[in-house]
Amino acid sequence: MSSISAGYVNLWEIVPSGRPNLLEARGRAQHDSKNALLASVGIVKRLGVSEGESHCVCVSAVSVCKDVGLVLEAELPNQTFYADFWEELSEVLGDLHRRRLLSNLWQSARYERTLHQILETLHSDLDSVRVANCLASDTVELLGCSRITVAKWTESRRWEAIAATSVSQLEMRADASRWICETIKSCQESGKENCESMLEKATRSGILTGQECIVRPLTYSGEWENAKWAAMFEWTAPNVSAERTHVLQTLCRHTAQALKNCEVNTQSSILSRFRSAPAGFLSRRYLLPGVCLMIACIAMVFAKLPLRIEVMGKLVPTQRMFVFAPEEGVVTEVFVEDGTNVSDQAVLCKLRNEDLEIQQEAIEGELSSVQARLAALDALRGDRSLNQSGLLSAEQAEMQKKLQSFEKQLEILNRRLAGLTIHAAIPGRVYGDRLRELLLGRPVHRGQYLFELANPDGAWQLDFRVPESEIRYVIQAVSDTSHSVNVSYIVETAPETIHKSSLTHVGESTDVDEYGRLSTQVTIDSSLDEIQMPRPGAGAIGWIDCGRYSAGYVLFRRIIESLERKWWM
Repeated sequence: MSSISAGYVNLWEIVPSGRPNLLEARGRAQHDSKNALLASVGIVKRLGVSEGESHCVCVSAVSVCKDVGLVLEAELPNQTFYADFWEELSEVLGDLHRRRLLSNLWQSARYERTLHQILETLHSDLDSVRVANCLASDTVELLGCSRITVAKWTESRRWEAIAATSVSQLEMRADASRWICETIKSCQESGKENCESMLEKATRSGILTGQECIVRPLTYSGEWENAKWAAMFEWTAPNVSAERTHVLQTLCRHTAQALKNCEVNTQSSILSRFRSAPAGFLSRRYLLPGVCLMIACIAMVFAKLPLRIEVMGKLVPTQRMFVFAPEEGVVTEVFVEDGTNVSDQAVLCKLRNEDLEIQQEAIEGELSSVQARLAALDALRGDRSLNQSGLLSAEQAEMQKKLQSFEKQLEILNRRLAGLTIHAAIPGRVYGDRLRELLLGRPVHRGQYLFELANPDGAWQLDFRVPESEIRYVIQAVSDTSHSVNVSYIVETAPETIHKSSLTHVGESTDVDEYGRLSTQVTIDSSLDEIQMPRPGAGAIGWIDCGRYSAGYVLFRRIIESLERKWWM
């Protein structure tokens, strides 16, 4: 404006109805539209001189589109007034304004198209959860929200969050979910769109994602009376506009209608099925299948079938032991291999611990020094020329205590060093893969597993792991029956033969098995004559007879247990 020496410049928009709309204003002039009304399209007018100075008011009008025009008003010195320049400048400004109107029109059309697509999606689905997810996810960009949460009034007379923006599954125990439900309840009781106390509390705790929050009941009337659904809208910044309020009301009204349609559809489908059921069963087409189905249902309830629990386990000798490293050290000698038969107290392997050897040498040296000092004290007590017998006796008593202490320490060290030579505690056979390769010259930790020693010529047993969800049937069978619980099993090394035995022991505790699952160990005795090629650790599959239950429960036990875990517990 300073480059053309203008006192002021005003840009007006002319519409058919109403006063001219001031778009831009620069300078010190009053924003009076009377000069803009005098302008004519295609003509640059000078309207006179202001305040006795050599300035004139110039107005130039240009047509932007049908019934819409643009007027450029400026106060100019008389000597700088150029009609052609102001006419071309008006044309440029008119073209820019035309482009802005086109952009606004395109954005408005896109906005309306998106709104209609969302409304069509809401009314095309008859599932209330999917309708709630559509409102929480698809309308976020349209409304400019940071988060939308939809809640439902449950039979327990409390609000429960059903859907939220960018959340596939809501956690009802989370702080945000509980705060949202409490806020909706507070707004329901107060009849307002927001609760100031709850918003202040959420802002302090960091739960609120934005600076503005509105709660609306999803009813067609917009009132809280008999409201079964509600929605909370959050914005990162305050944005109160008539257009947003109108769109928000439209979405809430259509969502309420869609949820009502879902409820009516659910009720009508259930009622129609119940009403048409008698007529359908009485027709000849469905009479015979209906009678068969009824007989099958009665049989499911009153007929009894044996309940057999399938378990997995392994075959092991009854007399066995695991060999562990008694001390830290290095394995220096291994005298056995996989499958070596050993007798009782046979040497299996040797370890070496240099720290224990150093401690042994140090204690032996201290012990020799104490013994030498005691001998010297005895010699001094025999010399009658000395008059310090009391002092000698005290020192001799102290040396005796040190001697006893060192002897006990040496005894413990010798026992620990002797334990580095590992002996077989039972006669049997060694089981372990590549023992020399894996152990010889290798450092081991105290308590580290080395190999297994078992007696394959004695009795054998099957160790099965019963899952935690099924151990109750086994315990009930053990407590209810006066005789032993029967078990059928096969060994995977000979799966063609089914063996029968009985349950001998049920573990008193539940622990984690090798697959990371909670289970209880049960033991079954097995005869060596029945099993072909018995191998320690061979896999086995067993079926424990847990008594007789109704046929329906036996056949559909997995489904019933799943329902128990999901709803009843």
